[in-house]
Amino acid sequence: MLKALKKKLGLRRVHPIEAPDTKVLGDPASDERTAECHFHTGVDLRNAGRLGEALASFERAVEIRADYAAAHLYQGELLVEMGRNEDAADCFALALAHDEHLAGAWIGYGKLLRRAGRLEEAIVHLKRAMTLSADASDAWVELGLASNALGQTEAAALAYESAIRAAPDRPAGHINLGLLYLSQFGDACRAEALFRRAIELAPDRIEPHANLGLALHEQGRSQECLSHYDQLIEAHPECNEYRWHRGCVRLSIGDFERGWLDHEARKLRLGRWRRPLPFPEWDGSSEMAGKLLIYAEQGLGDEVMFASCLPEVLQISQQVVIECDTRLASLFQRSFPNAQVHGVDRAVDDLSWLAEHADITAQCAIGSLPQYFRRSSKAFEGCGPYLVADPHLIDRWRETLLSAGEGLKVGIAWRGGTYKTRRELRSTALSQWQPILSEGGVQFFALQAASREELQELRMSGVSVHELPDMAKDFDELAALIACLDLIITVQGTTAHLAGAQGRPVWILLNYSSEWRYMNAGERMPWYPSAKLFRQPTPGAWDVIFHAAGHELNALASDTRVCHLPR
Repeated sequence: MLKALKKKLGLRRVHPIEAPDTKVLGDPASDERTAECHFHTGVDLRNAGRLGEALASFERAVEIRADYAAAHLYQGELLVEMGRNEDAADCFALALAHDEHLAGAWIGYGKLLRRAGRLEEAIVHLKRAMTLSADASDAWVELGLASNALGQTEAAALAYESAIRAAPDRPAGHINLGLLYLSQFGDACRAEALFRRAIELAPDRIEPHANLGLALHEQGRSQECLSHYDQLIEAHPECNEYRWHRGCVRLSIGDFERGWLDHEARKLRLGRWRRPLPFPEWDGSSEMAGKLLIYAEQGLGDEVMFASCLPEVLQISQQVVIECDTRLASLFQRSFPNAQVHGVDRAVDDLSWLAEHADITAQCAIGSLPQYFRRSSKAFEGCGPYLVADPHLIDRWRETLLSAGEGLKVGIAWRGGTYKTRRELRSTALSQWQPILSEGGVQFFALQAASREELQELRMSGVSVHELPDMAKDFDELAALIACLDLIITVQGTTAHLAGAQGRPVWILLNYSSEWRYMNAGERMPWYPSAKLFRQPTPGAWDVIFHAAGHELNALASDTRVCHLPR
């Protein structure tokens, strides 16, 4: 019966399970009143926070009256609140089977589909809800989240604006639209206004307060931002979100000692990827440094950057196990031969390999190492290149580059990040690189895959880039190629870290609100002495950066004393 109802409505379970049988009992009129009584009792219990009792009341209501669509809906919403998404999917399906005009059930099912990554299906369900309820602000918010996850930024913005129009006194639309302006459009001023409005509407919610600090920081108001977080932390010392955000601001202005302490709050943030690792946390001392496990976290670029601390770890402990992303495993093993390196696929998160290392005495996240080894600007001095590319691959790439002809050999990367790490702000179009690519006497090599349309557009403008295979899945190849190039020019991304970690000359093109690791001002960053930073003077001003970098490249290529940069 349940399968037939779902098929009729075009619904499929997020995770299939067996649904309980339902049946109608007793006299219809009496059952109607009894079912309504259980339903309203459930509503009151839910409002009182007595979720288990509320669920029992809703379940009793639908046992008595199987076609009670509203009870199925409320039961589904409560199950979502309790984290029982599979059961909730059944309830929403049953609610729609008995009343396919119930907007809330379409929204609930659409939310589950979005969380399960079935974004296109989620959008279909949410749009159906909107045809049934003109003021379905929840549906608009969910539509914005699904659209943004698909990379449809403009559609997401329109959805959030519609959510605000439908329910101007609800904070969700303001918060999510503010995040979009902050992270996708680069308009921190507009984001600030939206966050302040959300705070007026919901002064006790964490998100708008945390995000307001980000908006202040990205406008260059770092001290105001720090004061904002200081006040919040004093009032809510248990809130890890505020402390972590304050840590990022402190690190960006070079307050490393206090910044790393706050940075530890990332481990307790909601939604963070957590590992059920069983060993004691390392305190940085040699006394605990028997056999250490340094485990992976955060992104690929962060793993590479924090790996700069590993040589110092290996001076303290003679037995170190390094867990890293599978794509970095061979590069790390070559670079740190005295350690045991194990590559992991985070999508699997299999810890069975630890059975081979039962004698581990302590563990430390790789992002926690700087609190012991990078507590001041001076602590970065003397930290030379630490990654070692494959010498056989280097020889092969040198032959390839020599066969390309005379001139400087420059690698370029124009895209970086994901939608969660502000890809739209960090990335550029290849066509924007004209001031750099038009430089004569330089051979350019793509360090990531370019589309046919991008390359055709370049050829039509009279410039060319050597096409190379997409290196994203083979970091040994990419590291070896980078080791052979005279210069790397890249936006924020893993390419920048691989170049800096090998001590190769790298120019990093930064959007106006760059990540904390690039600091908030200046042409240099402490992590990579070989890097030079080019910053947007105003949000979105890529043209200024490209002309500045193009001018410097012209001077470099024209200097007859520099045929090849030092290797």
